[in-house]
Amino acid sequence: ITDLDGKIMYVNSKFTEISKYTAEELIGNTHSIINSSYHSDEFFRDMWQTISSGKHWRGEIKNRKKDGSCYWVDTVITPVLDQKGKIFQYLSVRNVITDKKQNEEKLISIQKEIMRGKQQLKDAQKISKTGSWHINLPGNVLELSEETHLIFEIPEETEISYEMYLDKVHPTDRNMVIETWQAAFISHEFDIEYRIMTDKGIKWVRERASFEIENSIIVAALGTVQDITEKKKIEDSLRESETLYKNLFNNSPFAIGILEKKTQRFLEVNNTAMNLYGYT
Repeated sequence: ITDLDGKIMYVNSKFTEISKYTAEELIGNTHSIINSSYHSDEFFRDMWQTISSGKHWRGEIKNRKKDGSCYWVDTVITPVLDQKGKIFQYLSVRNVITDKKQNEEKLISIQKEIMRGKQQLKDAQKISKTGSWHINLPGNVLELSEETHLIFEIPEETEISYEMYLDKVHPTDRNMVIETWQAAFISHEFDIEYRIMTDKGIKWVRERASFEIENSIIVAALGTVQDITEKKKIEDSLRESETLYKNLFNNSPFAIGILEKKTQRFLEVNNTAMNLYGYT
């Protein structure tokens, strides 16, 4: 309870327990003693304008304990009227919501990380690390462009066969590449992502090919190969962030909903919200 100037007149034992201040330290002071400096001056001006006009005010406030740590409270401040109907005190009832706010902040942080990751993925797609190759099937000899040599880390003077190329493919992906290549002789389509082994480590590449056909027989293939290692790393990071975000969102003990800004319609709700309100 405070007077009209905001000086504290009374606090209960829960207030002292949470704030770490004694009643004697609090009484006679204003709430500036527990001000965390998190909120703007405008925030508190709005609060005072509301309660001084006789209306109750509700909001979430971040306060600072005596030991320097912070805590959040869901606060309702109600003007108390005397017999003549004039305000003579303010009654503030607070509910500690620190866990809820920490959970919200973690969700927001992860959501920002996901958005940054998506932007990074777009940027990575713009940077095309793409080489080309040509294979004459009767001769079984591959011709690689300079960029393809760089991607596979093969010296430019090296003459490479299809078998030597397969040796570069990661053992786990080798059968898939062979099967996709064999299927391409029927479908005339070759578009695949797989890993290769280089001196600098494992890389991801995307390879596409078009075919030269004579008398219904494929005689040559012209292809492109793109280094997509960074893209794959970002995708993996995004998946990890989205998994963590979904776990935090769905398993939160607090009811959480995401609303579309213009229409205020729900886009997503978590399990707690569905259980609490009884809707799917």
